[in-house]
Amino acid sequence: MDDLPALDLGYAPPYSTAVDIAAHVANILRNKMDGIARALTPMEVRAKIEKGDDFIWLDVRSAAEQREKRIEDPRVKLIPLGMLRQRLDELPRDKEIITFCKISLRGYEAQTILDGEGYQDVKFMDGGIDAWPYEVVFGGLSSGPSN
Repeated sequence: MDDLPALDLGYAPPYSTAVDIAAHVANILRNKMDGIARALTPMEVRAKIEKGDDFIWLDVRSAAEQREKRIEDPRVKLIPLGMLRQRLDELPRDKEIITFCKISLRGYEAQTILDGEGYQDVKFMDGGIDAWPYEVVFGGLSSGPSN
């Protein structure tokens, strides 16, 4: 796992990104194994909701993205990633925070920002809203299974 990101895999724009996907995967896995990237699956988040757990579900997408596709839950709070540092006072430090975005990249970034600001109980939802297999609202119309 440690050696894969260090491999010098040839960069060929028609076939691969500048950093090979295998290196990205190895880095993600290493960060998870080392406890740097702390993720919950959508099923784990759903179980927390069903148990009635009290947490902030922080949506770090843009307002436009949220208008297109959103999760209706009173725990959801929208703070776009670019505004997070300016709006830290809106987030309690004594409550679990689970961040999410479209696919997890910004959710993970939000987790690292909050970690750096001293928040103690922050995780991100793996796969973001695109991996949420439960009811999602699209532009005011609900879609998907509700259970």
